[in-house]
Amino acid sequence: MVGHFGSRDSPRLSRGHLQRDSGLRLLRVTSRILSQQEGTKTTHDRGAAALQSQSPVVVALLIMLPNILWQIQHQFVSLAYLRSIHAGDVARGATDFFLLNQFWKPANPVALPLWLAGLWYLFVRPEGKRYRILGWTYLITLVALLVAKGRDYYLAPAYPILIAAGAVWGEQWLSSSSAGSAANVLRVMWISLLTATLCTSALTLPIAPLNSAWWRVANNVNGNFAMEVGWPCHQSLRHREQLTGGLG
Repeated sequence: MVGHFGSRDSPRLSRGHLQRDSGLRLLRVTSRILSQQEGTKTTHDRGAAALQSQSPVVVALLIMLPNILWQIQHQFVSLAYLRSIHAGDVARGATDFFLLNQFWKPANPVALPLWLAGLWYLFVRPEGKRYRILGWTYLITLVALLVAKGRDYYLAPAYPILIAAGAVWGEQWLSSSSAGSAANVLRVMWISLLTATLCTSALTLPIAPLNSAWWRVANNVNGNFAMEVGWPCHQSLRHREQLTGGLG
C-alpha cells in the first residue's frame, strides 16, 4: 500500500484511495461504537468483551454520581432550569424553521451535497447497507428533535458522519471519471469548502472586535455573541465608555 500511494504513475488514485479509506475508516469506527458486530468468539472471549464494553459505562456512572446525588438533594432543579430555557426558546421563535435551517446552519452550506449524498449512500447503495444504522440514527434524532421543538444546531454532531459517507460515495464516483474531470471537481470542492469555512467562521466564532460593524453583523446572524460578552457592555461602545469613565 505504501508503494502504491508513493507511485508516480497514479497520483490521482493515490489521493483518491487515501480519501476513500479515511472516510471508510470513520464510518467503521462509528458503526462499531453504535452496534457491535458478532463474530466467532469463544465463551471466555465473549465474557471478556462484555466486561470490556461495560467498563466505560461504569466509569461514566462514577463520574456522574456526584452530580446525580446533588440533583436528588435539590429535587432535580436542572430539569426546571432546562424547561424554562426551552419555553423561552419556543416563545421567541428560536425553534422555528428547524427543518429548513438544517440545510445551512448545523453544517457548512457548501457541504450540503456531501451529506445528502451520504444519506443516499447509507440508504440506497448496497455497499452502504452495513452502515445503515448511522443513517437511521440521524433520521430518528432529526424527528425526535423536530417533535420536541429543539434548536436547529442540536443535530450538528451528526453531520460529520453523513459527510464522511458522502465522501466515500463521491470518491467511488470520481474513480470512474477521467483524471481531468476528477481533478476539476476536487479543485472546485476544496475551494468552495475553504471559502465557505472562512465566511462561516467569521459569523460564528467570537473573533470580531467588540461592537464593530463586523461584530454587529455576526451577532445579528447567530444571536449568541451578546450573551457571551455580558450585560450592558454589548449594547454600544458609548455605553462601555460611560461605564469606564472614558478611561478605555
